[in-house]
Amino acid sequence: MKPQTLKFSICSTVTIPSRPRQQFNRAFPCLLLKLILEAVLIAASPLTNFYFGWKPEIVGAYLAALGLLMLPANLVVAALARVYDDREIIIGLLGVVVLGCLMILRYNGHYSAWQYLGGSVVLFISLNALEGLLSKTIPKSWSKGVFYVGLLATEAGTLGRSVETFS
Repeated sequence: MKPQTLKFSICSTVTIPSRPRQQFNRAFPCLLLKLILEAVLIAASPLTNFYFGWKPEIVGAYLAALGLLMLPANLVVAALARVYDDREIIIGLLGVVVLGCLMILRYNGHYSAWQYLGGSVVLFISLNALEGLLSKTIPKSWSKGVFYVGLLATEAGTLGRSVETFS
């Protein structure tokens, strides 16, 4: 089946994909990862204040340190990409995400700052690395038109911040 092409007066040509469900299934993990990543970042301040009594200055320094960790993490992923196939790296990173989720959860009423720091660092680094690797799977046709992937990823981040605000 050929994609249909529509012309609008407001925007240029928009291509409707022939298999929208299949393309959505390829882009959905990226949007979901962005949603989880934003929830981890936005939850940092209220969560650390509630459990550990951290002030906003400490949380800001922690989040800045998280951002600085991304350069070495991306260098490691780039080195792994030379040796392993992207699918193998993605499967490994998904396992690391599960490990981060298990680390960040509170068990038996005891929740330490080291448990939170370790879990959130593992989650942040692995989710960012996954986002970079999975962005290769997004269809090229989604980079055109009004609802392109960058907008959708931004909206997923906004949704993550909104969900965190209500929780």
